[in-house]
Amino acid sequence: IYILPNRWEETTNPYFQSIPEEERRNVKYLICDMYNPYINYTKRYFPNSIAIIDSFHVISWLIHYIIIHINSLKKEFQNRDRNEFKEKLIRENKPYDDIYINDNLPVSKEVYLLHHYRWLLLQNRDNINYRIERKYNRKFKMYLNTYDYEKMFFETDDSLAKIRYLKEKYIEFNSTKEKDKNKISASLSELIEEYSKSEFGFIRKFAETLKKHKQEIINSFTYITDDKGKERRLSNGPIDGF
Repeated sequence: IYILPNRWEETTNPYFQSIPEEERRNVKYLICDMYNPYINYTKRYFPNSIAIIDSFHVISWLIHYIIIHINSLKKEFQNRDRNEFKEKLIRENKPYDDIYINDNLPVSKEVYLLHHYRWLLLQNRDNINYRIERKYNRKFKMYLNTYDYEKMFFETDDSLAKIRYLKEKYIEFNSTKEKDKNKISASLSELIEEYSKSEFGFIRKFAETLKKHKQEIINSFTYITDDKGKERRLSNGPIDGF
């Protein structure tokens, strides 16, 4: 295991060139994120290898933009709450300067849910631990369980349920046990087609990213047998964990 201090070419090039060519020609797979120079290492240093984009990085790209969308919604509701609170103060002939508003602005239901329960959208649906038992929530002054919070969260804005549907479709695709690369390619093409028609700009951008790196994503559905005799899909997971 060798860790370079940075990914600058003046650092990486001497390092890879120092590895004997015969050894570099034996490399079969190069697993990386969507950083183009990494992908191009296959041609530059490891001519007999194929590039694989770790599935974690693809999903992280999507989650990053979902978080931006949630934060944007939260800001919209905060601006709404701020304006309504200011109007209320004016009607009641109370101070309505920015300092007073910032110190006394109530947290609305929408802002509270988007801040504390965004995990209902960000987490894989199959991984959510749905609790039936209800616990008292001081904000809403009622007893609630996971199903209640989920219903309230997705009622906050129509876009949230639509985004969850699109996100979960990729999670389902990424979780397939299919090994036939042609079938995987067909499924990915269908997703790209659907995402390219989305009403959400970042989903259309995601479609472009999937299209650009389609082959490297398909390559990620390569399975090997590890030293413990267990079959697993190629990823950076083991080395990241180490």
